Amino acid sequence: MVDQWSDIYSPFKNVTPMLSLLDKTQRYIYNPFRGNCLGFGYIKNQPYLLTPSSKNLHVLNVTSFSYDSVLLTDKSSSWTTDPLPVSDVAQRLSIHVGPIQQIVVSNAPDLPKNTIIVGVRTISRLMIYGIKRSATGTLGYDQLYQFDNFETSSGSMQLVHLCLSPYTYQHFTFVLENGEFMVADLSSMNQPLLQSDTYLFKGQINQGLLTSTTSKQHVSERWKTCVYGPNSRSLVLASPRGIELVNFREPDQPMRTLIYKCPIKTRVFTLAALDQPFSFQICASTDESILLFDLRYPCQPVLAWDHASVDRPPLFLQMTPDQHQPKKVHLYAWSTVHTEMLYAQYQFDGSLQLE
Repeated sequence: MVDQWSDIYSPFKNVTPMLSLLDKTQRYIYNPFRGNCLGFGYIKNQPYLLTPSSKNLHVLNVTSFSYDSVLLTDKSSSWTTDPLPVSDVAQRLSIHVGPIQQIVVSNAPDLPKNTIIVGVRTISRLMIYGIKRSATGTLGYDQLYQFDNFETSSGSMQLVHLCLSPYTYQHFTFVLENGEFMVADLSSMNQPLLQSDTYLFKGQINQGLLTSTTSKQHVSERWKTCVYGPNSRSLVLASPRGIELVNFREPDQPMRTLIYKCPIKTRVFTLAALDQPFSFQICASTDESILLFDLRYPCQPVLAWDHASVDRPPLFLQMTPDQHQPKKVHLYAWSTVHTEMLYAQYQFDGSLQLE
């Protein structure tokens, strides 16, 4: 296993001082650099699935099928799925990028026609691609951005998260393990859009939500993440210690609001948002609970679900608005070691309705 995954988990090789016993035994279960690695988009109403492949996940596959869904069927109370016939694969595009840690697809309203905008984060590199389909049906791509020099005043830092803006496909944000983050604008860069040092905003997560440098003995403390906030110049940032909202409408004087500070012996494992403009709702997973927040009312969760998985808390959250009832939200939570997924649905618009 170590040989097969050596490239993917190479950041752990140089972690000093020695990892704690907890991190030694769980680092292949909980990887703080790992994000969502499944993307989904459309070109001319044709669905495409974006996934990593190859032995060490070096290849980004963009695949379309001759049908747009795989349905679950109930046979004698046992949920099953029909196998996917290889003959139903209609198109495939493979891009060699490096050991993939995260795939994120833009849902912005200004997407170029017949194009999927996808961000890929590897161990040491960040890339933005435009996936296109020609008039003859052939898939191709343009590389819109690449960055692989994460040198800071504190030295070389690991890239830990990439977020695409739901307001415009031109904007994206990436976060480093020391809490520094950069908001970039593709439209402000010269062609080819590579290695630009021009940013809309650069900042760092509040020091009160960061641990000292000695925390590198706990590799999980290096986790950081972000989502876009209720306007295009705002970000919700999270570390294991808590969550804050940063509004950078005035970059020289950004406004910071503490959303959640973890109690002692509690930490945040993941953060999620609706990935749509002007939303005040976010969810977070801690050791004990899944917390729903309204950013207009900081420091107090609207609701908390106890997940009863203290030893294996949810490491991934997905918030999806209902297609037919926009105020209804479907919430999914899962871990990398459990075969079970937690599911809830709710309606929230200033007042809460659970179902």
